[in-house]
Amino acid sequence: MRSVEQQRYEAIFRAFGRPVRNGLLLCVGTTLIISFLFGVASAFVGPLLPRGWPPWLVFLVLIIPFGIAVLTVPSLAQLLVIRGRTARAIEAFNVFALGEAEAYAAATGGKAPPLTSPDRARRWLRRGEGYGSRHRIRVLIWTGELNAAAELIAAMRVSSAADAFHQSVLRQELEFVATGSMDLTEARIALESIPSSHDRDLATVVFAFEEARLDVHHGRDAFQRLADARAQLAGLPPGASIRDRFVASIPPSVATFAVMATVIWVISFA
Repeated sequence: MRSVEQQRYEAIFRAFGRPVRNGLLLCVGTTLIISFLFGVASAFVGPLLPRGWPPWLVFLVLIIPFGIAVLTVPSLAQLLVIRGRTARAIEAFNVFALGEAEAYAAATGGKAPPLTSPDRARRWLRRGEGYGSRHRIRVLIWTGELNAAAELIAAMRVSSAADAFHQSVLRQELEFVATGSMDLTEARIALESIPSSHDRDLATVVFAFEEARLDVHHGRDAFQRLADARAQLAGLPPGASIRDRFVASIPPSVATFAVMATVIWVISFA
């Protein structure tokens, strides 16, 4: 059972999980409907094709339209759920996640692992990974080890306005998880002192993300702040935009469909 502190920490991520989950369910449902329609259509179209055609040509005539539909329509259906302000907010969240991954790599030389549960996160902490990273501090906050997190926050090296900003944000994130309230005044001042740069863009999104925590906690809309932060960015890093995610999904989708088509071919014509 989640503690109150864990629920406070996780609430913002659950808010983002809902549209993503709905989009995924719509994608899966659309794929199943297309597959059913393909089966029905094949039963009617197959007998109408010229009888002199070789089996492989009949197979291609039937499978190619299905392939085009199953690779494009579900993704387009997802865009009905993830669009407009929601899409902009998710892109801002992606900037936050990519920035934290970049900071983790710079601090440790490695890649932050996906930690899908508090128990898995605790095992990761016990292995001693992630020292010197903001990610480790956030995992400590998530798992309720607030004193250990406070010690690491106090020990953070502050050599720039960006460092001061992230230290202040983490201090308030800890305060929020512990008490349900935060004061981002100091973080806002530090943000305004960061020169225009990649660091400034990341800090803008991080600040909006922390404000969104409070919005979720108080039952307010969490997406508008992040959508507004996204509008302030000059550009997005590779992999942050909805378009990038869509393009990145094409190769595995094509590979999966190719395997399925091969299996169908073997079963039908072997």
